[in-house]
Amino acid sequence: MGERGKQRDRILEALEERGWKRTAVDRKCDWWADEFWRLTWSGPAGTARACLVFLVEEEWEGPRRPGEGVGSLAVSAAQRRERAGWDFEMPLGRRWERGLEELLAALEAIRNAAAP
Repeated sequence: MGERGKQRDRILEALEERGWKRTAVDRKCDWWADEFWRLTWSGPAGTARACLVFLVEEEWEGPRRPGEGVGSLAVSAAQRRERAGWDFEMPLGRRWERGLEELLAALEAIRNAAAP
C-alpha cells in the first residue's frame, strides 16, 4: 500500500474512533475531486451526515491516476458541486497529521448542528 493509502487509512481510523462511519465512496468525480466519502454519525443525540472529499491540486494539468495530485481534503455537511465552499479544508502535505484534530473538530461542529 502506498503512502496515500496509508494516509487515507489513518484518516478513516481517526473518524471511526470518534464514531463516524464511512457509508459510501464515490470515485466518479469532476477533475477537482479524487474521491468522495459519505460519512454518518449516530448516537443518543441523533444522526448526522457529512461529506469528505480528497481535492486535486488546482495546478494539476493533464490526466492523472486515482490518488495522484491530491493536495488536501475538505468536509461539509452536504456534498458540494464545486471545489469551493466546503466548511473545512486540510492540506495533506508532509505534516498532515497535525490537522487531524481540526478535521475532527469541524466534523463535531457538523454533528452538533444536526442535533435536534
